[in-house]
Amino acid sequence: MIAKLLKKTVLFLALGLIILTSCQEQNTADRAKNQRAQIEEMEQHLFEIREQTLDLVLADSMILLYKKYAIEYPNDSASVDYLFKSAEVEMGINKNQDCLNTLTLIQNSYPDNEIIPTVLHFKAFVYDDKFQEFDKARACLDELINNYPDDRLIENAIGYRNMIGKDPQELFRKADSTQAVAQ
Repeated sequence: MIAKLLKKTVLFLALGLIILTSCQEQNTADRAKNQRAQIEEMEQHLFEIREQTLDLVLADSMILLYKKYAIEYPNDSASVDYLFKSAEVEMGINKNQDCLNTLTLIQNSYPDNEIIPTVLHFKAFVYDDKFQEFDKARACLDELINNYPDDRLIENAIGYRNMIGKDPQELFRKADSTQAVAQ
């Protein structure tokens, strides 16, 4: 009962803050700072609640805040991070197509950002795990491997690419035989 009341209170506070900041005429830097503060406060509540059960209304509100910030301040360095967090929350609440759309938006809007290899790896995971679209998952990993050969994710991407679409039992047998040879 108290948790539900807390969730509703947080949601109303967040919505009230959004309305208040929208109505006030502030310079861009102040508005951006206020929105970042709202995001941080809502993230804190979302992650506290996540330990119990994920509140879909709060998660959707968080996604909207992330995307609103990125739209209003596309050149702010926080925008790409907020979009990535939005994709994580979208996957967490099974909005997998929205997650892919957000990851593609990051790729298209921030093609030179250092987060792109991580975005490609994340897209591969979503295609593989959520949609079983193994060719698309491999294509994402191929793009990562070919375009970012020195990235920290490269070894993981190569190993992951070799496992996509394989039967889990086959992977366990292969791991067991590799372990036996190593001993």
